[in-house]
This record gives sequence, structure tokens and C-alpha cells, in this order.
Amino acid sequence: MLMRTLPISVIIPHYNRPQFLQEALDSIRSQTLPPAEIIVVDDCSTAVARDELQKFRHISKIHANSVNLGVSESRNIGVELASNDWIAFLDDDDLYHPRKLELQSAYLSRHPNCEVLGGPLLHVTPDGSSQIWGHREQRQLQLRDALLNTASSMCTMFIHKSAYRKAGCMDATFRHLGDLEFGIRLLAAGCQMEILPEPLVTYRHGGRDELSLQWQETWRSHFRVIHKHSKLYRQEFGPMGALQEYARRAQFYGLRKGRLLGRSMWAAGRVTQMAVGSADASQTPSRAGGQALSGWFRRQNP
Repeated sequence: MLMRTLPISVIIPHYNRPQFLQEALDSIRSQTLPPAEIIVVDDCSTAVARDELQKFRHISKIHANSVNLGVSESRNIGVELASNDWIAFLDDDDLYHPRKLELQSAYLSRHPNCEVLGGPLLHVTPDGSSQIWGHREQRQLQLRDALLNTASSMCTMFIHKSAYRKAGCMDATFRHLGDLEFGIRLLAAGCQMEILPEPLVTYRHGGRDELSLQWQETWRSHFRVIHKHSKLYRQEFGPMGALQEYARRAQFYGLRKGRLLGRSMWAAGRVTQMAVGSADASQTPSRAGGQALSGWFRRQNP
């Protein structure tokens, strides 16, 4: 018996991981309601990896970038190549829950005004530990949700192509935290974004060593997001909104790093928060904390 397919395109950015891509593709092909097409966008992998991709041509379309453009621009290219209006994403080393597309499609049929559907993901490390990341209640998101936390991982997102374009596509300059930045623009553009609370994607990560290696790029990207959207932070949280988020994130990344550098970052963030308050607390702001954090940031970026 032939299985009905959804009029949806699944986009997979790929870079030098064909050994994981097989499992990602299997999780898509095992969907209780499969997509109409799968597009793999290879981001200028090695010749060996590109050769490995050829064995997937019978189940997916393969597009090869001539130069390395990053995951955000690879997703943009995939969306433009897609034949269908509804788009889903999956990273080349992650996995779909067997009913992901079925459950998301059913939700959209009950909520026809929803343009973007997101949700949490199950984060699994090599030692077998796991936790759920993301919003875990069914509701419509507001702009302030996206300013404080990632609205939705791209891998859990189910989005209409018109909404993707309305937000201006992903910012190719963000090779880290592109989903955080894109979520802010989706809601700032007025797109209706809702949350399906079940974790329908397994996100596999390399553990603390890999996180540590990416720490500097990640916090710098997060501070870039705050700087880029500082006007929105002030609009939603008041004149000190951007500084408040700098302070909160400095403490978060400082704790994550540890050691002298991490403690210094945490302390700068803490001093700033004590001076300017936080987005969910009303405290009398001053400039002292902002100057402390700005001075720390300048020392790390001479």
C-alpha cells in the first residue's frame, strides 16, 4: 500500500558528515506521513564526503555549494530550491521522531492561521544523558519570548515559505545561533508562531568538550544578536533592555566557561545586572554596570 505524503520539503544542510546523514535521512523516510521531497544542501564538503553523498541521490535531491557558506545560507538555498510551500529542517546529525511531520501537520490543520510551528527538542549526549530544551507549553509566542530565549530550533520548525521570506530569510553572517536571531525577526515581522510542546527531534551533541571549543564563538554571536536587535530589547523591556540581556547572558556564558575567564565574565554580568536590573524585575537603573560589562567586552576584543 502506498503511503500518503505531505506537500512539504525537508531541508538538510550537510558538511562532512555522511556517516550521520544516513541516520538523519532514515528518520525522515520512516515518518508516518513522509514529506514530498528531501533536499540535501552540501556546504562544500571534502571530495571524499561529496562522493559519499551520491548514494543518497535516489532518496533526496543533492545541491552542492561551490564555496562554504555556513549553515544559515545553506538553509536559505534549500528553501529557494524547495518545490513546496511548507518547509521543515533537519541537521545532518540529528533525528526526527517518527510522527514529527504527522503531528505538526495535524496541528496546522486545526490552527489554520499559524504560519510557523516550533517546539522543544530532546538533547542527547554521548554518555546517554538527555534533557528537553525549548518551550514546553502549547501557546502562541510573542516577540519578548524570542528576545529572551530561542523561539524554536530550526530542526523543530515547520514554516510556510511566505513567512520565511517575510522575515527576510536567515542571516548568513550568523554561523552560530542563527535560529535565535531568525526567531526574533519572525516575530518582529508579525508572523504567527505557535508551539507544539512534544519534543519531536533528537539533537545529538558532542558533550562538554565540543561545547567548550565553541564557547567563544557562541557568546560573541549571542552578543551580536543583542546588538543587532537592541532597539527591540528597549522596545519590549525599557531603556535598559539591551543592557539587561547583555548582563543575563554574560552570567550564563561565564558559568558555562568557568575558570578565571568565566568567573570574570560572570562578575561583569552580575555587576551590570545589579545596576540596571533584569527584564523580569523592576530595579533602578544606572550606568555603572553597563560600563563594567562594556569594559570587560573591550578587553576580550582588543
